[in-house]
Amino acid sequence: MKRIELKSNKNITIYDILEGRGSRPKYWFSFNDSENKEKWLFKSTNRDTTNSVKTFEDYGEIIFNKICKQLDLPCAEYKLAFNYEKGYGNEGVISKNYNPNGLVEISAYSLLDFYKNFMYDNFNGIVVDNENTLSNYIKGLQTLKFDNPNLHIDENKILLQLEKMFILDYICCQSDRNWYNVAFLIDPKKSELTLCPLFDNGNIFCWNYKESVIKHQRDSLKNKNNITQLNELLSSKSIALGIVTPTALRDLNNPLRTQKSKQSPELMSKVNEELIKMICSSSELKDFVFDNFYKDNGILRNAFKEVEEEYGEFPELLKEQSSLIYNLKCDNLLELVKEKLIKDSEQEAD
Repeated sequence: MKRIELKSNKNITIYDILEGRGSRPKYWFSFNDSENKEKWLFKSTNRDTTNSVKTFEDYGEIIFNKICKQLDLPCAEYKLAFNYEKGYGNEGVISKNYNPNGLVEISAYSLLDFYKNFMYDNFNGIVVDNENTLSNYIKGLQTLKFDNPNLHIDENKILLQLEKMFILDYICCQSDRNWYNVAFLIDPKKSELTLCPLFDNGNIFCWNYKESVIKHQRDSLKNKNNITQLNELLSSKSIALGIVTPTALRDLNNPLRTQKSKQSPELMSKVNEELIKMICSSSELKDFVFDNFYKDNGILRNAFKEVEEEYGEFPELLKEQSSLIYNLKCDNLLELVKEKLIKDSEQEAD
Protein backbone atom coordinates (compact mmCIF):
# COMPACT_ATOMS: atom_id res chain seq x y z
CA MET A 1 0.00 0.00 0.00
CA LYS A 2 1.53 3.31 -1.10
CA ARG A 3 1.48 5.90 1.66
CA ILE A 4 2.26 9.59 1.34
CA GLU A 5 5.92 10.01 2.31
CA LEU A 6 6.91 12.85 4.67
CA LYS A 7 10.52 14.05 4.56
CA SER A 8 11.48 17.27 6.32
CA ASN A 9 13.43 19.78 4.19
CA LYS A 10 12.54 17.74 1.11
CA ASN A 11 8.79 17.70 0.59
CA ILE A 12 7.46 19.09 3.90
CA THR A 13 8.17 21.87 6.39
CA ILE A 14 7.46 21.08 10.05
CA TYR A 15 5.93 23.90 12.11
CA ASP A 16 4.64 22.81 15.50
CA ILE A 17 5.70 19.73 17.42
CA LEU A 18 2.85 18.71 19.70
CA GLU A 19 3.97 17.16 22.96
CA GLY A 20 1.58 16.02 25.65
CA ARG A 21 -1.41 16.28 23.30
CA GLY A 22 -3.00 12.83 23.24
CA SER A 23 -1.22 9.50 23.35
CA ARG A 24 0.25 9.54 19.83
CA PRO A 25 3.38 11.44 18.62
CA LYS A 26 2.27 14.19 16.22
CA TYR A 27 3.30 17.42 14.51
CA TRP A 28 1.90 20.13 12.20
CA PHE A 29 3.45 20.60 8.77
CA SER A 30 2.80 21.89 5.26
CA PHE A 31 3.76 20.48 1.87
CA ASN A 32 6.49 22.52 0.22
CA ASP A 33 4.69 22.48 -3.15
CA SER A 34 1.49 23.85 -1.63
CA GLU A 35 0.74 27.39 -2.83
CA ASN A 36 -1.23 28.45 0.25
CA LYS A 37 0.88 26.39 2.72
CA GLU A 38 -2.21 24.86 4.29
CA LYS A 39 -1.39 22.94 7.44
CA TRP A 40 -1.68 19.20 7.91
CA LEU A 41 -1.29 17.14 11.08
CA PHE A 42 0.78 13.96 11.15
CA LYS A 43 -0.22 11.46 13.84
CA SER A 44 1.65 8.23 14.48
CA THR A 45 -0.27 4.97 14.52
CA ASN A 46 1.33 3.71 17.73
CA ARG A 47 1.84 5.04 21.22
CA ASP A 48 5.63 4.72 21.06
CA THR A 49 8.05 5.79 18.35
CA THR A 50 9.41 2.35 17.47
CA ASN A 51 6.36 0.78 15.79
CA SER A 52 7.35 -2.31 17.79
CA VAL A 53 3.69 -3.21 18.42
CA LYS A 54 1.81 -2.47 15.23
CA THR A 55 -1.81 -1.41 15.54
CA PHE A 56 -4.22 -0.41 12.78
CA GLU A 57 -5.70 2.90 13.94
CA ASP A 58 -4.44 4.56 10.77
CA TYR A 59 -6.72 2.30 8.73
CA GLY A 60 -9.50 3.06 11.19
CA GLU A 61 -9.19 6.79 10.55
CA ILE A 62 -9.48 6.50 6.78
CA ILE A 63 -12.29 3.92 6.83
CA PHE A 64 -14.34 5.98 9.29
CA ASN A 65 -13.79 9.01 7.07
CA LYS A 66 -15.05 7.10 4.00
CA ILE A 67 -18.12 5.89 5.91
CA CYS A 68 -18.93 9.42 7.16
CA LYS A 69 -18.83 10.76 3.61
CA GLN A 70 -21.46 8.22 2.56
CA LEU A 71 -23.64 9.20 5.54
CA ASP A 72 -23.13 12.95 5.03
CA LEU A 73 -21.57 13.33 8.47
CA PRO A 74 -18.89 16.01 9.00
CA CYS A 75 -15.52 14.30 9.39
CA ALA A 76 -11.90 15.39 9.25
CA GLU A 77 -10.06 14.23 6.12
CA TYR A 78 -7.42 11.53 6.69
CA LYS A 79 -4.78 9.97 4.45
CA LEU A 80 -2.23 7.22 5.09
CA ALA A 81 1.34 8.45 5.47
CA PHE A 82 4.88 7.25 6.17
CA ASN A 83 7.04 9.50 8.35
CA TYR A 84 10.84 9.70 8.07
CA GLU A 85 11.39 12.06 11.03
CA LYS A 86 13.06 10.55 14.08
CA GLY A 87 11.04 10.36 17.27
CA TYR A 88 7.60 10.04 15.74
CA GLY A 89 7.30 6.47 14.55
CA ASN A 90 6.91 5.64 10.89
CA GLU A 91 3.38 4.71 9.86
CA GLY A 92 0.46 6.97 10.59
CA VAL A 93 -2.06 9.35 9.09
CA ILE A 94 -2.14 12.95 8.00
CA SER A 95 -5.17 15.16 8.40
CA LYS A 96 -5.84 18.54 6.81
CA ASN A 97 -6.49 21.34 9.30
CA TYR A 98 -10.29 21.56 9.57
CA ASN A 99 -10.03 25.06 11.12
CA PRO A 100 -7.74 27.01 8.75
CA ASN A 101 -9.33 30.37 9.62
CA GLY A 102 -8.53 30.04 13.31
CA LEU A 103 -12.11 30.04 14.58
CA VAL A 104 -12.65 29.67 18.30
CA GLU A 105 -12.65 25.95 19.12
CA ILE A 106 -14.36 24.61 22.23
CA SER A 107 -13.82 21.04 23.34
CA ALA A 108 -16.77 19.11 24.75
CA TYR A 109 -14.88 19.08 28.05
CA SER A 110 -14.74 22.89 28.08
CA LEU A 111 -18.44 23.08 27.20
CA LEU A 112 -19.39 20.73 30.04
CA ASP A 113 -17.11 22.58 32.45
CA PHE A 114 -18.77 25.87 31.44
CA TYR A 115 -22.18 24.32 32.09
CA LYS A 116 -21.10 23.07 35.51
CA ASN A 117 -19.59 26.41 36.55
CA PHE A 118 -22.53 28.40 35.20
CA MET A 119 -25.00 26.37 37.24
CA TYR A 120 -22.81 26.62 40.35
CA ASP A 121 -22.31 30.40 40.04
CA ASN A 122 -25.89 31.31 39.11
CA PHE A 123 -27.93 28.94 41.25
CA ASN A 124 -26.55 29.37 44.76
CA GLY A 125 -23.74 26.86 44.55
CA ILE A 126 -25.73 24.00 43.02
CA VAL A 127 -23.44 21.21 41.83
CA VAL A 128 -24.54 19.53 38.59
CA ASP A 129 -23.32 16.50 36.68
CA ASN A 130 -20.97 17.40 33.83
CA GLU A 131 -20.19 13.86 32.72
CA ASN A 132 -19.53 12.94 29.09
CA THR A 133 -23.06 12.37 27.77
CA LEU A 134 -25.07 13.61 24.80
CA SER A 135 -27.76 15.00 27.11
CA ASN A 136 -25.15 17.08 28.93
CA TYR A 137 -23.77 18.38 25.62
CA ILE A 138 -27.21 19.79 24.81
CA LYS A 139 -27.58 21.27 28.31
CA GLY A 140 -24.18 22.86 27.84
CA LEU A 141 -25.14 24.33 24.46
CA GLN A 142 -28.41 25.67 25.88
CA THR A 143 -26.53 27.26 28.77
CA LEU A 144 -23.93 28.78 26.43
CA LYS A 145 -26.71 30.21 24.27
CA PHE A 146 -28.47 31.65 27.33
CA ASP A 147 -25.24 33.31 28.47
CA ASN A 148 -24.54 34.57 24.90
CA PRO A 149 -27.95 35.51 23.44
CA ASN A 150 -26.42 36.82 20.21
CA LEU A 151 -24.69 33.51 19.49
CA HIS A 152 -26.65 31.41 16.98
CA ILE A 153 -26.75 27.71 17.94
CA ASP A 154 -28.94 25.34 15.95
CA GLU A 155 -29.47 22.86 18.78
CA ASN A 156 -31.68 20.51 16.75
CA LYS A 157 -29.15 20.24 13.92
CA ILE A 158 -26.19 19.70 16.25
CA LEU A 159 -28.11 17.18 18.36
CA LEU A 160 -29.06 15.19 15.25
CA GLN A 161 -25.42 15.16 14.11
CA LEU A 162 -24.29 13.99 17.56
CA GLU A 163 -26.95 11.29 17.68
CA LYS A 164 -25.94 9.99 14.25
CA MET A 165 -22.32 10.05 15.39
CA PHE A 166 -23.26 7.95 18.43
CA ILE A 167 -25.11 5.40 16.29
CA LEU A 168 -22.17 5.08 13.92
CA ASP A 169 -19.76 4.81 16.85
CA TYR A 170 -21.96 2.04 18.26
CA ILE A 171 -21.98 0.14 14.97
CA CYS A 172 -18.22 0.52 14.50
CA CYS A 173 -17.39 -0.16 18.17
CA GLN A 174 -15.72 3.24 18.58
CA SER A 175 -14.07 3.25 22.01
CA ASP A 176 -12.41 6.67 22.11
CA ARG A 177 -15.20 9.25 21.82
CA ASN A 178 -14.12 11.02 25.00
CA TRP A 179 -14.87 14.67 25.71
CA TYR A 180 -11.59 15.78 24.13
CA ASN A 181 -12.49 14.05 20.86
CA VAL A 182 -15.65 16.10 20.30
CA ALA A 183 -15.46 19.84 19.72
CA PHE A 184 -17.36 22.88 18.46
CA LEU A 185 -16.36 25.91 16.38
CA ILE A 186 -17.51 29.49 16.89
CA ASP A 187 -17.41 31.86 13.91
CA PRO A 188 -17.23 35.40 15.39
CA LYS A 189 -18.20 37.04 12.08
CA LYS A 190 -21.39 35.01 11.78
CA SER A 191 -21.78 34.72 15.57
CA GLU A 192 -22.56 31.04 15.02
CA LEU A 193 -21.56 27.79 16.72
CA THR A 194 -21.28 24.53 14.76
CA LEU A 195 -20.04 21.00 15.38
CA CYS A 196 -16.41 20.33 14.46
CA PRO A 197 -15.75 17.64 11.86
CA LEU A 198 -15.35 14.33 13.66
CA PHE A 199 -11.71 13.57 14.50
CA ASP A 200 -9.64 10.92 16.30
CA ASN A 201 -11.83 8.11 14.96
CA GLY A 202 -9.20 5.37 14.66
CA ASN A 203 -10.32 3.19 17.58
CA ILE A 204 -12.98 1.38 15.57
CA PHE A 205 -13.44 -2.40 15.30
CA CYS A 206 -10.70 -2.88 17.94
CA TRP A 207 -8.09 -1.90 15.35
CA ASN A 208 -6.12 -0.20 18.11
CA TYR A 209 -5.11 -3.71 19.21
CA LYS A 210 -2.28 -5.79 17.81
CA GLU A 211 -2.74 -8.26 14.96
CA SER A 212 -3.04 -11.38 17.14
CA VAL A 213 -6.09 -9.93 18.94
CA ILE A 214 -7.80 -9.05 15.67
CA LYS A 215 -7.11 -12.57 14.30
CA HIS A 216 -8.59 -14.06 17.47
CA GLN A 217 -11.73 -11.97 17.05
CA ARG A 218 -12.09 -12.95 13.41
CA ASP A 219 -11.64 -16.67 14.11
CA SER A 220 -13.98 -16.59 17.13
CA LEU A 221 -16.72 -14.83 15.20
CA LYS A 222 -16.38 -17.23 12.30
CA ASN A 223 -17.01 -20.14 14.67
CA LYS A 224 -19.73 -18.42 16.71
CA ASN A 225 -21.30 -15.81 14.53
CA ASN A 226 -23.62 -14.29 17.16
CA ILE A 227 -24.04 -11.12 19.19
CA THR A 228 -23.32 -12.87 22.50
CA GLN A 229 -19.89 -13.92 21.30
CA LEU A 230 -19.25 -10.41 19.97
CA ASN A 231 -20.22 -8.81 23.27
CA GLU A 232 -17.86 -11.13 25.10
CA LEU A 233 -15.04 -10.19 22.74
CA LEU A 234 -15.78 -6.47 23.17
CA SER A 235 -16.31 -6.55 26.93
CA SER A 236 -12.93 -4.96 27.65
CA LYS A 237 -13.56 -2.03 25.31
CA SER A 238 -14.44 0.98 27.41
CA ILE A 239 -17.14 3.24 25.96
CA ALA A 240 -16.36 6.89 26.67
CA LEU A 241 -19.55 8.67 25.58
CA GLY A 242 -23.02 7.95 26.95
CA ILE A 243 -26.47 9.25 26.04
CA VAL A 244 -28.02 9.91 29.44
CA THR A 245 -26.08 7.55 31.70
CA PRO A 246 -22.36 8.35 32.11
CA THR A 247 -20.08 5.53 31.03
CA ALA A 248 -16.66 6.91 31.99
CA LEU A 249 -14.83 4.79 34.56
CA ARG A 250 -14.51 7.45 37.27
CA ASP A 251 -16.90 6.84 40.15
CA LEU A 252 -16.49 3.71 42.27
CA ASN A 253 -19.66 4.54 44.19
CA ASN A 254 -21.84 4.43 41.09
CA PRO A 255 -23.12 0.85 40.60
CA LEU A 256 -23.40 1.46 36.85
CA ARG A 257 -19.65 2.02 36.60
CA THR A 258 -16.68 -0.14 37.44
CA GLN A 259 -12.92 0.12 37.68
CA LYS A 260 -12.52 -3.45 36.49
CA SER A 261 -11.02 -4.16 33.07
CA LYS A 262 -14.35 -5.35 31.68
CA GLN A 263 -17.48 -3.26 31.25
CA SER A 264 -20.31 -4.22 33.59
CA PRO A 265 -23.27 -5.95 31.89
CA GLU A 266 -25.61 -3.51 33.68
CA LEU A 267 -23.91 -0.54 32.11
CA MET A 268 -23.92 -2.02 28.60
CA SER A 269 -27.59 -2.92 28.97
CA LYS A 270 -28.34 0.67 30.00
CA VAL A 271 -26.45 2.06 27.01
CA ASN A 272 -28.42 -0.24 24.66
CA GLU A 273 -31.70 0.77 26.27
CA GLU A 274 -31.01 4.49 25.95
CA LEU A 275 -29.74 4.11 22.38
CA ILE A 276 -32.87 2.27 21.22
CA LYS A 277 -35.14 4.72 23.01
CA MET A 278 -33.32 7.61 21.35
CA ILE A 279 -33.70 6.09 17.87
CA CYS A 280 -37.36 5.14 18.26
CA SER A 281 -38.34 8.61 19.48
CA SER A 282 -37.04 10.31 16.33
CA SER A 283 -38.33 9.82 12.79
CA GLU A 284 -35.04 11.16 11.40
CA LEU A 285 -33.01 8.62 13.37
CA LYS A 286 -35.33 5.76 12.47
CA ASP A 287 -34.89 6.61 8.80
CA PHE A 288 -31.14 6.96 9.32
CA VAL A 289 -30.91 3.49 10.86
CA PHE A 290 -33.26 1.63 8.50
CA ASP A 291 -31.81 3.30 5.40
CA ASN A 292 -28.16 2.65 6.26
CA PHE A 293 -27.56 -0.10 8.80
CA TYR A 294 -28.71 -3.48 7.63
CA LYS A 295 -26.61 -6.56 6.96
CA ASP A 296 -24.39 -6.36 3.86
CA ASN A 297 -25.82 -2.95 2.95
CA GLY A 298 -22.63 -1.98 1.15
CA ILE A 299 -21.47 1.02 3.20
CA LEU A 300 -18.48 -0.78 4.68
CA ARG A 301 -17.67 -2.51 1.37
CA ASN A 302 -17.83 0.84 -0.42
CA ALA A 303 -15.39 2.27 2.10
CA PHE A 304 -12.97 -0.62 1.50
CA LYS A 305 -13.33 -0.17 -2.26
CA GLU A 306 -12.56 3.55 -2.11
CA VAL A 307 -9.44 2.93 -0.02
CA GLU A 308 -8.29 0.17 -2.38
CA GLU A 309 -8.74 2.48 -5.35
CA GLU A 310 -6.75 5.19 -3.59
CA TYR A 311 -3.93 3.05 -2.15
CA GLY A 312 -4.00 -0.16 -4.17
CA GLU A 313 -5.00 -2.61 -1.46
CA PHE A 314 -6.49 -3.08 2.01
CA PRO A 315 -5.53 -5.76 4.59
CA GLU A 316 -7.81 -8.77 4.19
CA LEU A 317 -7.66 -9.51 7.91
CA LEU A 318 -9.20 -6.14 8.76
CA LYS A 319 -11.87 -6.56 6.08
CA GLU A 320 -12.87 -10.00 7.35
CA GLN A 321 -12.88 -9.12 11.06
CA SER A 322 -14.66 -5.77 10.70
CA SER A 323 -17.29 -7.16 8.31
CA LEU A 324 -18.21 -9.83 10.84
CA ILE A 325 -18.51 -7.23 13.60
CA TYR A 326 -20.33 -4.70 11.43
CA ASN A 327 -22.98 -7.16 10.23
CA LEU A 328 -23.62 -8.48 13.73
CA LYS A 329 -23.97 -4.97 15.13
CA CYS A 330 -26.29 -3.89 12.31
CA ASP A 331 -28.50 -6.96 12.69
CA ASN A 332 -28.68 -6.58 16.45
CA LEU A 333 -29.45 -2.86 16.29
CA LEU A 334 -32.27 -3.34 13.80
CA GLU A 335 -33.69 -6.20 15.83
CA LEU A 336 -33.72 -4.12 19.02
CA VAL A 337 -35.29 -1.14 17.25
CA LYS A 338 -38.01 -3.30 15.68
CA GLU A 339 -38.78 -4.91 19.05
CA LYS A 340 -39.09 -1.50 20.67
CA LEU A 341 -41.35 -0.16 17.92
CA ILE A 342 -43.64 -3.21 18.14
CA LYS A 343 -43.81 -2.92 21.92
CA ASP A 344 -44.62 0.80 21.75
CA SER A 345 -47.31 0.13 19.12
CA GLU A 346 -48.92 -2.55 21.29
CA GLN A 347 -48.93 -0.23 24.30
CA GLU A 348 -50.58 2.53 22.29
CA ALA A 349 -53.24 0.06 21.11
CA ASP A 350 -54.02 -0.90 24.71
